[in-house]
Amino acid sequence: MRSWPLLLALSLGCSKTEPPKITPEAVKVLRITTSGAELETTLDAYNPNDEDLSASSMTTTVSFGGKPDVARATVNQPLDLPAKQRLRVTVPITVEWVDKETLAAFAAASQDAPYSVDGSVQFQGKRGKVDAPFHVAGVMTPAELRQATTAAPPPAPPPTTSASASVKAPGPKPPR
Repeated sequence: MRSWPLLLALSLGCSKTEPPKITPEAVKVLRITTSGAELETTLDAYNPNDEDLSASSMTTTVSFGGKPDVARATVNQPLDLPAKQRLRVTVPITVEWVDKETLAAFAAASQDAPYSVDGSVQFQGKRGKVDAPFHVAGVMTPAELRQATTAAPPPAPPPTTSASASVKAPGPKPPR
C-alpha cells in the first residue's frame, strides 16, 4: 500500500508555517521633510501557528498615482507575534523619497495624490520562514506634498540689541 508514507508524514506533524494575517488599521503622519517621512501605523496581527514568529525583514513598493517606486519604506522595530494570538501593534515606519520629480509633479498639481504601499514581512519560526503580504492605501494632501518637495525656510536669527541700547538696573524702591 502506497499511502502509508503520506500518513506517516502527516502523523509526524510536518505541517508548514502559515503566514500571519496582518491588517493595517490606521496610518498617522508624524513628520514630512524633503528627504522622507516618519509614519506610525497601527496593525492588527494574528499568528495562526503553534509557534512564535519574529519578523526578520520587510520589502515594499511605494506608488503614487499608480507610478511605482516613488519611495522606499523601512521598519526598524522588531515585530514578534506569539503563537495563536491576535495583537494590535503600533509600528514606526521611515519613508525615503526616491523619485522626487514625481512628488514635485504631484505638488505642482495642487491636488490630493493617492498612494499605496504593497509589501511583505518575512517571519522566522522554528519550522522556517514565511512571508506575510500587506497593502496600505491613502492620500497625501497638497500641503503634505509641498512639505515633501519644498525646503523649509531657515530659522529666523535671534533678536539682537543694538550697541546703543541701555539696560537700567532696578533702583531702590521708594518709601511708602
